[in-house]
Amino acid sequence: MKILQLHLKAFGPFTDTSLDLSGGEQGLHIVYGPNEAGKSSSLRAITDLLYGFLPRTPDNFLHPYPKLRIGGELQHSDGKILEMIRRKANKKSLFDAVDSKPLADTALEHFLGDVDRELFMMMFGIDHERLRQGGQEIVQGGGRIGELLFSAGAGITQLQSAQNLLHQEADLLLKSSGRSGEILDDIKDYKKSKDAVKAVLVTADTWKTHDERFQSAQRQCDSLDERIRATQGERNRLIRIRDATSAIGQWKKAKIDLADVANTPLLPTEFEQNSHDLLLALRTAEQQMADANESIGSLNQELTGLILPEKLLTEADATESIRDKLGEHRKAMADRPKLEIQFEEAENDAREILKELGRAPDLAKIEELRIPNDKTIRIQDLGNQQKGLFERVSASQRDCKRFRDAITELEQEIEAYQNLPDDEELQHILRNHQSDGDCEEQLRSLQIEIEDLQATANIELSQLGLWSGDLQTLEELSVPSQATVERFSDDMQEKRAEIKSVQTRVTEREDEKSVLDQQLAALELGQAVPSEEELTHARTLRDQGWQLILASWENKSELGENAENFLQHFPTCTSLLGAYRQSVDNVDKIGDQLRRDAEKVATKTRIQSEISQCERNLEKLDKELKYLRKESSKIEDLWTKLWASLSITPLPPTEMRDWLRNQQQLIEKSRNLRTRRIHENTLMSRIDEMLGSLKEAIRKVDVDCELDECSLNELLNLATDKISETTKAQNRREQLNDNLTKARTDLADAQARFEEAERDLADWKNNWANEMESLGLSDDAIPSQANSVMRDIGRLFQKFQESANFRARLEGIDRDARDFAAKVKELVGKTLPELAEKSPEDAVPLLSERLKEARSAQERYDSLKRQLEEQQHKLKTANSAFAEAQTALGEMCRLAACESHDQLSQAAVQSRRRSELENTVQSLETSISGQSGGMDFNTFLQEVESETLEIDSIPPRIDQLDNQIKEYNLERDKVIGQLKEEKLELAKIDGSSKASELTLQCESIESRLAERIQELAKLRLASAVLHAAIEEYRENNQGPVLARASEIFQRITLNRFSGLQADFDERGAPVLTGVRASGEEKVTVAGMSDGTCDQLYLALRLASLENWLRHHESLPFIIDDVLLNFDDARAIAGLQVLAELSKQTQVIFFTHHQHLVDLAQKNLSQDDLFLTPIQSR
Repeated sequence: MKILQLHLKAFGPFTDTSLDLSGGEQGLHIVYGPNEAGKSSSLRAITDLLYGFLPRTPDNFLHPYPKLRIGGELQHSDGKILEMIRRKANKKSLFDAVDSKPLADTALEHFLGDVDRELFMMMFGIDHERLRQGGQEIVQGGGRIGELLFSAGAGITQLQSAQNLLHQEADLLLKSSGRSGEILDDIKDYKKSKDAVKAVLVTADTWKTHDERFQSAQRQCDSLDERIRATQGERNRLIRIRDATSAIGQWKKAKIDLADVANTPLLPTEFEQNSHDLLLALRTAEQQMADANESIGSLNQELTGLILPEKLLTEADATESIRDKLGEHRKAMADRPKLEIQFEEAENDAREILKELGRAPDLAKIEELRIPNDKTIRIQDLGNQQKGLFERVSASQRDCKRFRDAITELEQEIEAYQNLPDDEELQHILRNHQSDGDCEEQLRSLQIEIEDLQATANIELSQLGLWSGDLQTLEELSVPSQATVERFSDDMQEKRAEIKSVQTRVTEREDEKSVLDQQLAALELGQAVPSEEELTHARTLRDQGWQLILASWENKSELGENAENFLQHFPTCTSLLGAYRQSVDNVDKIGDQLRRDAEKVATKTRIQSEISQCERNLEKLDKELKYLRKESSKIEDLWTKLWASLSITPLPPTEMRDWLRNQQQLIEKSRNLRTRRIHENTLMSRIDEMLGSLKEAIRKVDVDCELDECSLNELLNLATDKISETTKAQNRREQLNDNLTKARTDLADAQARFEEAERDLADWKNNWANEMESLGLSDDAIPSQANSVMRDIGRLFQKFQESANFRARLEGIDRDARDFAAKVKELVGKTLPELAEKSPEDAVPLLSERLKEARSAQERYDSLKRQLEEQQHKLKTANSAFAEAQTALGEMCRLAACESHDQLSQAAVQSRRRSELENTVQSLETSISGQSGGMDFNTFLQEVESETLEIDSIPPRIDQLDNQIKEYNLERDKVIGQLKEEKLELAKIDGSSKASELTLQCESIESRLAERIQELAKLRLASAVLHAAIEEYRENNQGPVLARASEIFQRITLNRFSGLQADFDERGAPVLTGVRASGEEKVTVAGMSDGTCDQLYLALRLASLENWLRHHESLPFIIDDVLLNFDDARAIAGLQVLAELSKQTQVIFFTHHQHLVDLAQKNLSQDDLFLTPIQSR
């Protein structure tokens, strides 16, 4: 598919702008313009044309949403063309070319295929920012081939970030080792919550008894609440009746007063003011009518006394025209004497010139001397040619002599360069050496590099630590793999995390126990709170005392030791009987205190239970911590054994990872050293071979040259000098031969010029003689003589023309004077005959003065007429206002039922009183309705009237109801007390609420666990699908895409890299490397510069796109300044690659850099390149 036309009818900064993209088969179209010319808007316009406007677009700042329009003409590869207009609409946004008939939404499917908007933007568009992101992604991904091909093929950036994010989110839920993660934490929390639920459950019978008591008290409380609400409702009803009694009395009085004015007409609020204004308008109109009649009489009288000169006013334009021409007439008459003098002088000058030319001073025969213009030009041209013709003859003679002398000298010098030595073999040897470069310098550099590498390797080997030996032995070490190190690192880190988690939980339990201890201490701060255990202990002591009392009565001999042990619990008592009494008192005291402080006792019991639970948890955590430390120690022992065979005492895995990295770098340096030593031997052999061949070849050119002690570079310099000397001699000989040929050619040309110049001079002499005869001069007259005669003839005709001009002006002045006098006479006869005897010069000023007086009289007449019309209009207006006021006042009298205008004010007062009374009645009815409690007004009125008969009994009834409400509240408080007691009893024995909370907690954890397991499955499935897609894409496309990308990469890096090659990293994963032009060094993406990575990404994108185009309908490839940071050479290479791509699909390149446009014009074929300027308007 190709875009032929893009019409930006109303989009962004554009109005009726079109871009012609139809050039070529597909074509590389560079769309360029200044910055802020609308390049970004044009880019968005292509996507919006194909896929529709987004719901919110930034391109409506000039044209509102309903006016946005983009047009286009598309051509399919099968030749089908679609012309369309895209509107901003939620549906049916596609119309035909004239924007009148809607097109089906499927009209573009044939052109776009299965490519949706997102795929089009990713795969068929690239800008500078996405190019940089792609380059950075290559470095971050380590050059893994599958990810590179997948990312470039789909146009996706940040693929590595997406993969890392999937792994990170999955590891957060559950580590791949299965030993840590949020899911494991949830499982542990779920088990703990289930155990806690079992611990707090009690028997059903105990719970049922106390719960029934609690529910009974709750029902009694609800019954009391209902009685309180009923009593409160009756109280509120009586209060409303009491409060409404006064308002109802006022309402009845207002209704009576309203009946007195019920027949008074209701007038508008502004009635009184309007009547006053109309009476004032009536009187004002009467006064205006009187004033207007008086003014009309005065103006008519003045108009009758005015007299106007009608004829003079009629001829006003003619009079002003004559007045304006009077100045011209006077000036012409003053100039006439001067013109007569100038006329005579011009004729005298012409006669003098005739005398100078040797002619009779008769101006009648002057035409005999006129020279045509073409003849004058011919004579001047001949005069100008004289000097050049003589110089051409002399110059050509000198050239002939100079070329003959040069030919003689060149023939003598050529004779000295006949026998030159043959240096072909020497040149061949030097050409072969140039391909090798400076071998001795390479050898020196290589030896220095070997020494530096060896020294660096020795230093790094000594710094490696943990192991001793040489480089070769280091290469042979069988060290653990990176995966093994990572596994130990994960295991150790996981154990450390578990230990830290348990330590954190220990700290939390210890903090919790400390808080509970503080709560217990605070509870017993004022007075010790007994527990059930203390009561049991006290009862046991009491029973022991009683048994001792019984034993003393039976005179048992073993009483002594037991009695003494019993007395030790009561230090203040000396007798067994006293101690027993104190034990009984203690039991009673503890029992009483338990009943009094039942809530504190329950709290203490709960706190002690929680303290015991904390201690059990701490014991359990301590065991778990010891187990984890033991497991951690096992992993560390395995880690140490792993390195024992290498005689290495390892550091932690994170540090050993660095050690392994340094070891691998040293192995790489060792390999580099071997490679460079092999290269050193090769170079030395090559140098010896070149020394022998150079000496043999130099002696063939110069037998006497001394070569035994020369180095390779000295021999190369000497060979270069010998070749240079031979080449210079050969070049000199060839140059001399060329000069000889040229000198002979120049001599022939000079001889021909000499002969031609002599012919031209003879022709000139004949022509000159003919022309001089017509001027009356001899054949040998020089050009300056001819020019003098022609100048005099020119002056003669100039003076003759001046005299003719003066004569014409004099005749015109006389004719104008006669016309002026006739016009003045005619005008005076029509307007003021009394001036007929005056001269035209005197009559015209008098006519002008009389016209001015007539116009003043006319202006006064017009002013009086206007004033008369104004007064007549005022009279008419006053009459109309008077009639309108009378009519309006009559209508107001009708509305107010008045007989005269004077009664209108009183009628307005009565109307206002009726309106106020109606408002009062309505306001009181609203107030009474507000106190009715939602009851119908009349019903409430009847209820109040029925109670009004016993109005004095309402306050006592309200007081009685208040007392009843208080009694109900007291009884309710007692019931609430019972509720609290039962609730306290339930709290002592009931774990149901806590069990319910823990059950809800279990369900919450179970739900969260299910969600996290589902999320983990999604993440791992997504990661697996993405990895499989990447690998499948790599297997299907690695061959053709990498081959083409390698070619493109070589070109846009200017052959710094010979191509791309697949390799494997330390984990065995396929990675992409660049191959240096020498073919001996592979460069990983980590070793490439940012610019090179950008170029690698561009090469992969273009190769992937070409691969896609082989199997699908082509779509335009949109580029936005991706060559911005390329130097000129790379930019040219990039443009050439894009031009090749344009043979498969249309390429549209947007830029505002004129420099890139210039590079394209200079380096691309005009068959491929098409320039389209852009400018917003």
